[in-house]
Amino acid sequence: MKFLRKSISVKISGLYIFLAIINMSFFTIIIYENQIDLIVENTKYHIIELTNSIISSLDKLGSEIKPQNGNTVSREKVVKEITSLIGRMTDSFSIFSEEGEIIYRSSDNFKFSRNDILNGIKAVTNRDFTGKRYYSVVDRDKYEISFYIPFSMHTLEQSILFINFQMKDIDTRLKQLYKLVIFIIILVSLFHIVFALMLFRIFVKPVKSLHETSEAISNGDLSARSAVSQDDEIGDLAKAFNSMAESVEEKILTLKEQYEILEAELDMASKVQEIIFPDIVNNDRFDFSVYTKPVDKVSGDYYDIFDLGDSSYGFLIVDVQGHGLPAAMITMIIKEKFRLYTPKYSDPAALIKLINNEVVEIIEDMDKESALFFTAFYLIIDKNNIVYSVDAGHICPFLIRKDRKRIELLKSGGIPIGISKEMDNMYITFQTKVEKGDKIVLYTDGIIEARNADRKQYGMGGIIKSLKKDFREPADSLLKSIVRDLAAFTNINILKDDATLFVIELK
Repeated sequence: MKFLRKSISVKISGLYIFLAIINMSFFTIIIYENQIDLIVENTKYHIIELTNSIISSLDKLGSEIKPQNGNTVSREKVVKEITSLIGRMTDSFSIFSEEGEIIYRSSDNFKFSRNDILNGIKAVTNRDFTGKRYYSVVDRDKYEISFYIPFSMHTLEQSILFINFQMKDIDTRLKQLYKLVIFIIILVSLFHIVFALMLFRIFVKPVKSLHETSEAISNGDLSARSAVSQDDEIGDLAKAFNSMAESVEEKILTLKEQYEILEAELDMASKVQEIIFPDIVNNDRFDFSVYTKPVDKVSGDYYDIFDLGDSSYGFLIVDVQGHGLPAAMITMIIKEKFRLYTPKYSDPAALIKLINNEVVEIIEDMDKESALFFTAFYLIIDKNNIVYSVDAGHICPFLIRKDRKRIELLKSGGIPIGISKEMDNMYITFQTKVEKGDKIVLYTDGIIEARNADRKQYGMGGIIKSLKKDFREPADSLLKSIVRDLAAFTNINILKDDATLFVIELK
C-alpha cells in the first residue's frame, strides 16, 4: 500500500482516469440530454401538426353538420361523423363534456381519469383567454403526449376531444441514441488510452527509469546509468544525472581507496598501540585484571603499571579527549612521559605538574582546533600499603574495603592535563591507608556514559550495584561481573566512547 502511495505511475494514472471519467461523463450527458430533447421536441412538433389538422377537420365538419329545412341531426350521427374523421388519424381518443360526461371512448382499454377532466377544463380556459385551440401534456416516462381540444358542434355543445398519442418512434430512436453514445464512449476511451500511453512514454517512463537508476546506485551499483535519450528537458536531465553518477562513482572509488589505506594504517596503529600497553602479570603483592574496549581500532584510553623499586608500585589510568587515531597518538606521548619521569618522582602531584607543563607546550604548537587534552589518575602504593594519589580531572576510583565491607571513593581534585600551566596548584597528593584484600577499581567515562536503547545512562550507580553484589570476589571475577552487567544493560560493541576498567587487589 505504501508503494502505491509513492508510485508516480499510480498517482498519474489515478488522476488521468479520474479526469477521463469526468470528461466522458460530461460529454455523454450533454449528448444524451440534447438528443432526448431533440427527439421529444421533433415528435411533439409532428403531433402538433397532426393536431392542427384535426382541429381544421373538426371546424370543417362542424360547418357541414347543421339542421337543414327544419330537419335535425341526431347526436349519435354527429358522434359517428366525428369518430369516423378522427379514427383515420389516430385510434386512441375519447370525447367528453366539460362536466366530465364521457360521450365516446375509442376502446374500453382507453384510460380516462379525473386529471383528464381537469386538463380539459384548462384547455377551455386556454381557448377562452389566449385563443389557443388545444392544451397538451407530455409524459416523458411513458413516451406519451395528450391533447385536449375543446369544440362545439350541433348536439355536442361544450365538448372536449381527448387524444392520446404514443410516441412509438422515441423508443427506437433512443436505442439508436444508446448505440451512438456507446460508440462515442468507446472512441473517446481509445483516444484516452492512446494519449495515456503517449503520456507514460514521454513523462512517466523516463522518470521511473531515473528513479530505478538512482536506486541501483544507492544499493551499490555505481556503474548504473540512465538509458533515457529524449531530445527535451527530460533528456537533458538524464544526461546531467549520468554525468553526476560518473562523478559520484569516481569520488566514491577514490574514497574507497583512501579508506582502505586508512584501514591498513589503523591496523598498523592498533598493532603498535598493543605494544605500548603493559603486560598485566600478577606479582607477590597484587592481582590485576583489565578490560578495555576501544570505539575504533585504536583507543584513547591508556593504563600502565610502574615498578618503582623498594616494593612500591605506580598505577596510571588515562582518558584522552575524543577517540580514534589522534587520541591514540597522544597515548604514545603519555607513555613516553610517564615512563621517563615516574622513577624520578615519589610525589604524584609533582609528577603530574611536570607532565602537564610539557604537554601544554606540545599542544600549544598544534592547531588550536585539533588540540587535545586528557584526564588521568595516578597513584603509588608503597611497601607499607600507603596510597599516594593525584587526580587530573579524572573520575574518582572506587576503594573496596574488605574488612569494613564498605565502598569508598579515593579523594580527588585537579584539572585535565594539557589545559593550562597556571593551575598547577590544583594538583594535590592525597594519602590513604589500605589493607590486604582491599581492591581499587579504576575506570574511564566510556563505562558510566554508556546508554541503553531508552537513552538511559549506565552511570556510577551501575558500577556500584555490581560492586556491592560481588565485592568479595577476586579481582578477575569482580571485573567480569561488572562487564557482564554492563553488557546486560547495553550493547557493548557499539559504545560511543572508549571504555577501560582496571581492578587492583592487594594480596
